[in-house]
Amino acid sequence: MKKLMIAAAAAFAAASAPAAIAQEVYGNVGVSGLDGDGATLTAATLRGGAFITENFGAEAEFSVGLGGESIQGVALDLETSFIGYAVGRLPMGESTDLIGRVGYGTATIEGRTGGGSVDVDIDGFAFGVGIQHFFTESFGVRGDITRFEADEPNLDGGLDIYTVSGVYRFKVE
Repeated sequence: MKKLMIAAAAAFAAASAPAAIAQEVYGNVGVSGLDGDGATLTAATLRGGAFITENFGAEAEFSVGLGGESIQGVALDLETSFIGYAVGRLPMGESTDLIGRVGYGTATIEGRTGGGSVDVDIDGFAFGVGIQHFFTESFGVRGDITRFEADEPNLDGGLDIYTVSGVYRFKVE
């Protein structure tokens, strides 16, 4: 838990950087699919971040479950997840960027059977790649794939997260 608090504080500090040091601040709203151990859970995902230089920044990601799946009589749902990332980007032209990110996060997954329910808290490192394209100076779309290396043995070591989101960015002058 201590590692999560440090990662969250670092991501929040970078994402809320003052205009004097941030070159770009952005927000994303999207849908994620979390695939692990044969189940796919869906979630609404919100992100906020800032690029401190042209190519490096930080972002914080929060997801809340929208729907789950049943495996062997156990209904699984994502309750919430939070991941803080260091982010890098490589421009591929005026409007398109490749994105790479690495971070640390936590998630709570609920399992229900006829006999009751249990919440499983997982945490671990996350890393991923993506691409974003802007149609205007401020509005664009982003797709990414992230591996969340969870410490829960029942998940075969982790989750694959697929996200599609809309992006709004603010250029800081």
